[in-house]
Amino acid sequence: YNESYGSKAVFAVMCPHTTYWQEKIISIVQNLTHNFNTDGVYIDQIAAAGPRPCFDPSHDHPLGGGHHWVKGYSNMLDRIQQIAPKKMILTESNAEPFMSGVDIFLTLVGYLSGDLPGTKDSDQVMVPAFQSIYGGYITTMGAEFYQTDFENPDVFAAKTAAQFVF
Repeated sequence: YNESYGSKAVFAVMCPHTTYWQEKIISIVQNLTHNFNTDGVYIDQIAAAGPRPCFDPSHDHPLGGGHHWVKGYSNMLDRIQQIAPKKMILTESNAEPFMSGVDIFLTLVGYLSGDLPGTKDSDQVMVPAFQSIYGGYITTMGAEFYQTDFENPDVFAAKTAAQFVF
């Protein structure tokens, strides 16, 4: 399937179960961690993009659905941990199935506010549920900042402090 954001560039999301795609990502991680001696690699979308149906019979998974999405990424992450031990793997968003293969989750969505009944000053309250449940098992980071957040130093300080608390 395709994705497009504000830039209007169209991106094709690959089926993570394919050997070709896994080998491509693994080779990039190996190149960056070994040849450029990086301490880690950011791999976009692993925990952010939900599974999509895939009907390609050459991908060696049940047609149209099943375990292919999680199993494909899990296999790839296991191999990355073998070729790049002690290197940090960071991905976008957060998802429980990938906790063993991802070191840091960029949990932008996990820092958003939600509607909670009974709040007095605002109908929007930040609830770090994922961080609270899995905080002893994973590391999360990040928050969405907007230009207006930098106009008032107190707002910037509050958002930064919330990241440390969460």
